[in-house]
Amino acid sequence: MLRNGFTPAVATCGGQLYVSPADGKLYRLNKQRDGWDEVGSVQKPRTVHRLVALGDTRLIVLGGASRAGNVAETEVVEPACCPTPMKAAAIDPNQQCYCPVMTSTLVDGESREVEYQGVKVKLCCAACLRKWNADPEAYLNAELLPQLKGKTLPTRSIAQVYCPVYRDRVVSAKDPSVVYQGQTIYFFNETAKQRFLADPEQYARPELLPQLKATR
Repeated sequence: MLRNGFTPAVATCGGQLYVSPADGKLYRLNKQRDGWDEVGSVQKPRTVHRLVALGDTRLIVLGGASRAGNVAETEVVEPACCPTPMKAAAIDPNQQCYCPVMTSTLVDGESREVEYQGVKVKLCCAACLRKWNADPEAYLNAELLPQLKGKTLPTRSIAQVYCPVYRDRVVSAKDPSVVYQGQTIYFFNETAKQRFLADPEQYARPELLPQLKATR
């Protein structure tokens, strides 16, 4: 249950209901219609004035108010296809437990499946399935995919593994990118790219972006 002393910003996007209360986070009504899943956040925490659907996968966040005063900002948020997962109970090291694209999201018997070198790999959602099909070699992490241990896996085409904004999400050379300090930086999606461009110093961390180490 979400508790608010006011009517929060609400919007329907892609046939799903979203709400943003005063905590600066974005929630989606779950499949059972009896609770809310956390699926994102606004860049500057505030009581959002209005949410507007932008197509079927993104939301425009308009204005808002915080303790420091009114926030005259408009931003685009792309809700996660899967909610922030609860802490896992028992993890079997010999079985795949997490999505190889969104690496903090648990997979289960209802997850999407693909086959790689005769082995089944689970993806948490349709968006991750599309990313896998576009560039499967980018997501071949034997630590996350123990079913691939012992197989000869190709080398990734880029050194950068994770998105600097969504730090648990793997990137590939086919994802959105920008040139920063003479180096190409890759992002999980366009929303992450725009957040980086708005404040690159916040996200340009060499521990996630090995290509920047040579420039410092």
